[in-house]
Amino acid sequence: MLIPARTDTSYFHDYIFHGKADEVRFIRGRLTFTDEDGNPTKDAKGRPCSAPFPSAVVIWRSKDMAQSLRDMVLDLIKDRDMTANEIAVTLSDRGQQVSRSDVGPILTKAQAAGLIRNAGKRECSVTGRSAIAWKAEKEVFHGNKPNHKGNPEGEL
Repeated sequence: MLIPARTDTSYFHDYIFHGKADEVRFIRGRLTFTDEDGNPTKDAKGRPCSAPFPSAVVIWRSKDMAQSLRDMVLDLIKDRDMTANEIAVTLSDRGQQVSRSDVGPILTKAQAAGLIRNAGKRECSVTGRSAIAWKAEKEVFHGNKPNHKGNPEGEL
């Protein structure tokens, strides 16, 4: 959802902060507007029109989707180490609408929960740059389904 990034308002604190939104992506600069032909709209002084406030994109995901995506990520890295970009590309190749920015928070939460570990830096096959590779902890998996240690439901 595209919203004004007014962090001083009660709605921002009530509905976005404190873990209620899965992600907040702040947009650098102000949004500008165009006419139907793609030309920048102008104000009375001939300057390009832009929003009078900063903007943000707020993302809320369903719990089922987040859990499912997390399980797919953990399944990918149970047998080999992968970078976040490699995970995103692999999932995209399998038909998932996933980007690197979707995978990063999953890896961060999974590491904090002890589900995965940093396997060291290596060259990413997607970007060609040095990146952290991730590997699932062996004791996390029971059968084919990823589970948190001591938590049969696999919740983080």
